[in-house]
Amino acid sequence: MQNRRIFKTKSSKLATLLATTLCLSILVPNVFTLAAFAESSIADADQLLLEGKLKQAEDAYRALVKTDDSGDAHAGLAVALAKQNWPPKIVEAEKLLRSAKEKFSDNTNLMAAAGFVSYVHSRTVASPAKRDMYLEASEALCKRAIKANPETVIAHQTLGLVKLAQDDAEGAIEPLKKSAEMNDSV
Repeated sequence: MQNRRIFKTKSSKLATLLATTLCLSILVPNVFTLAAFAESSIADADQLLLEGKLKQAEDAYRALVKTDDSGDAHAGLAVALAKQNWPPKIVEAEKLLRSAKEKFSDNTNLMAAAGFVSYVHSRTVASPAKRDMYLEASEALCKRAIKANPETVIAHQTLGLVKLAQDDAEGAIEPLKKSAEMNDSV
């Protein structure tokens, strides 16, 4: 059985993180629990996110952000924060993405995460003009992520949701269908 991944990239530090966490858990068993061991890879954090364990996923990604050399942990943390649908967490996700953008400007997962965060933020504003602004930004970011990597599931999903929010049900069909097909093949 393959690991299900939200973002289609690989973590290069998995073995190092697992070994370090295992050694520390043996040396200091009261501080480093099995939960810390389970949260030591992007794939594990992604799985927590897929299972809807948002706070655990947030904690796992926060631990991974410290050594993130690809931007994927930043993207995952932003999505985990935004999925909690609490305005301070959404703002934190936006700040995180802004700071990560400079360091990981070509990371497709960051683009897709920014699109998702912008979509979530659009649902929290009262002004129709601001709502439209966030939806347009989300659409542009998702399209850019899809152009860079057509296999980015969350970009297709978010683009479909944006189209629905813009009352374009016809335009939502293709990206939502594509994301469902990709989820079935993972």
